[in-house]
Formats: sequence, C-alpha cells, structure tokens
Amino acid sequence: MVPQSPGGRQAPKKPPLNPQQVARAIQVALGPGGFIFLSRHFRERGQERNFTMQDAVVALEGGTVAATAKWNEKTGTWNYDVHGTDADGERLTVRIAVEPPRSIVLVTAF
Repeated sequence: MVPQSPGGRQAPKKPPLNPQQVARAIQVALGPGGFIFLSRHFRERGQERNFTMQDAVVALEGGTVAATAKWNEKTGTWNYDVHGTDADGERLTVRIAVEPPRSIVLVTAF
C-alpha cells in the first residue's frame, strides 16, 4: 500500500536503507522473534523458476546486499537485492522489502 499523507496525497519517500542496514534487518528477521512474509509474486515465480523459501533463506544468510535500492511504486516501498547462492549452490538473487522492526517480505527471486 502506498503511504498517503492527510488530504489523500502520496507521502514523500523515505530515503532507502544502506546495505549494512539491510543486512542487519535480514539478520533480525531471520532470528528469534523475526518474521518473513512471502509475496504472491514470490510464490508464483518460485513455482515457475524452481526455488523455495528455504533457497531464499540460504541466499539471504550468506548473500551480499546490492548497493542500490529500487523503488516499488505499487507497494510504496524500497526493494533491495541480495545476491547469494541457494541450497544447491546455484546463484540466486532475492529481492526483499524491509518491514521494520522485525520483518522482511520476499518480493521475488531470480
């Protein structure tokens, strides 16, 4: 959902997180009391491209956060790419959104 300001105008974008902040958010989400949500798009692409949530978690645990963020107009959030390898050792990039304080959303993977 795109944030709205009073009067119905779209709220200004917050600046994106830096890679270290994203890496910390991933650690928190993967740790005790953290949450990982799967988007419908992630589930659909997983079936098409043969990856699972476990593959994504493995890639997130050992991956590298890309230096640039991508604004998602549809959701009104910054998306971050994490480059890693899946459970079979194959390259996998996982695109996430950070939902403070303890959650991430798996947007897609490729």
